[in-house]
Amino acid sequence: MDRIFVTTVSCLSIGAWWCLVTTDKQTNGAVASGTFTPSAVAVDRFNDRPDTSTIANLRGVDNQVTVTQRKSTKRLKIEVDVAKPQDLKVKEGQHVATNQLIADYRQSERVALQAELDRVKLSIAKLKSTPKVKPLPVVKVKQLKSTIAPNYDRENAEIATAKTKIVDLQRKLQLARKQANAALPESAKVRSLTLSAEDLQKTIARQQQKIDALATMDDVDKAIQDHEAAQLTKLKQSLPEALAQVQEAKAKEETTLASRQSKIQEIELELANAERDLQLANAQLSSAVEKNSQAALDRQIAENERQEKVWRAQLESIKQSEVANLEAHERDFQLAQLQLKKQQLERQIASLTGITAPFAGTVRRVKLLSQQGTMLRYEVGLMYAQGTVQNRSDAIPVWQED
Repeated sequence: MDRIFVTTVSCLSIGAWWCLVTTDKQTNGAVASGTFTPSAVAVDRFNDRPDTSTIANLRGVDNQVTVTQRKSTKRLKIEVDVAKPQDLKVKEGQHVATNQLIADYRQSERVALQAELDRVKLSIAKLKSTPKVKPLPVVKVKQLKSTIAPNYDRENAEIATAKTKIVDLQRKLQLARKQANAALPESAKVRSLTLSAEDLQKTIARQQQKIDALATMDDVDKAIQDHEAAQLTKLKQSLPEALAQVQEAKAKEETTLASRQSKIQEIELELANAERDLQLANAQLSSAVEKNSQAALDRQIAENERQEKVWRAQLESIKQSEVANLEAHERDFQLAQLQLKKQQLERQIASLTGITAPFAGTVRRVKLLSQQGTMLRYEVGLMYAQGTVQNRSDAIPVWQED
């Protein structure tokens, strides 16, 4: 078993050595004839054909072999979109170098975007320079002056005085009426004098009858008749005086009675005045109470108005703060929107770059392919050498090779 394994390994080793020798001979022959194309040879990006390249010795030998192939002419079709014919920067038969501008892609649109970008930048600068609105301080509302508690001592004193006076006058009136109803001393004198005058008149009448009776008698002494006549004359002379005394007594009686009635009337008048004063004092008290009530109501209204002013001032301050915050948020929002728009415009402007030639060559043909709206699509045919280095710009349009 071991002998078979050793024999197999020996055969495989001999076969591998023979293959290496054969491969080495084929490689040296291909390099000498120029037909070998290893992976280290530079290949054109578009047609995968070898160009001038350097091939290193695979066995590590220092010598190098250069393989050169003849360059061929190629035609490249480039399609570009422009806003107007003036944006196309080449014409037929024109020689272009690598990275030379073929079409200024949407120049008018880029100008418009740049103008809008400038306006956005100006708006951003204006927003940043705008001072922030600060809310006004809260308006201070003055406190109302303190008031004195209502005092009705004067009115109450006047009412008490009027009531006391009324009670005193009522007592005086009652006493005066009682005195008026009492018998007058003059009335007794009037009655006495009246009775005396009546008695005198009766005496005169009897004396006259006596004289008349004596006149009818024949044997009556004349001296008696004269004496009786003198008595009658004397009585008649005293009668007017008695009647005058009666009239005088009656006059005094009437005067006393009138005085009593006048006193009653005076007391009644004073009582009426006192009652009027009491009514006036009560009215003054009611007026003072009403006045103080109105003053308290006015003060309450003024306090309510003052409180309303305080609330309005606070609400106005809160409103101004909210407006200031809202304006600040709106300003920040507008600033953020403008910054975003600025970035978008910058990206759009950056995307609207010009189209350059990927190879150096000659413009063979410029042809208008189509028009969509305001956009024009042209086809630019470029003739370039096979070995020309390709433009590495990212702004490569749609092209195709013939």
